[in-house]
Amino acid sequence: MTLEQRTLAKKFTISLNGIKAVPYYGCLLIRPSEVCKFDNPENPTSLDDIIKATGAQCLPFTQKTKCCGGNLLMSKQDYAFISHEEIVRRGKSRRS
Repeated sequence: MTLEQRTLAKKFTISLNGIKAVPYYGCLLIRPSEVCKFDNPENPTSLDDIIKATGAQCLPFTQKTKCCGGNLLMSKQDYAFISHEEIVRRGKSRRS
């Protein structure tokens, strides 16, 4: 555990030990990287670190940077819902 994770972990009064979680960044949190300068846009880890700091198990999630289609809600609502549902379904499937 990094120093940052240990510092954050001290803030939690209840451990989430035993909980399995997947990180989801989407496309808007970390892109455009020149503007956000938040995390690695190809392989972000900041939410992974937060999950670990809570005591929860952070599961690998290949969809963590996939666009949810939120920017299409007004023009192509059906596509946005399908994309969002797919991400949630894949995240839930990681519980095994």
